[in-house]
Amino acid sequence: MNFAWLEPGQSLEEHDHPDCIEYYLFLEGDGMMRVAEENMGVSNGDFVTVKPTEPHSLKAGDETALSFVTMRAFEKPE
Repeated sequence: MNFAWLEPGQSLEEHDHPDCIEYYLFLEGDGMMRVAEENMGVSNGDFVTVKPTEPHSLKAGDETALSFVTMRAFEKPE
């Protein structure tokens, strides 16, 4: 689990996680998130699930910081 934030206008570049599901819970502020081919507005209370290998990126709005918690669930090896 990780608590993080982006300052106004700051962004996380597109990336993926081939070995886990990643969950985002947005706590404060607003921004835009891209998951695979879908763009979505995010704000406090929103919850987003990113499946393994899905490229995703995140950008805070221009007016306020965007704070969020992420959690990764790794698949057990068989």
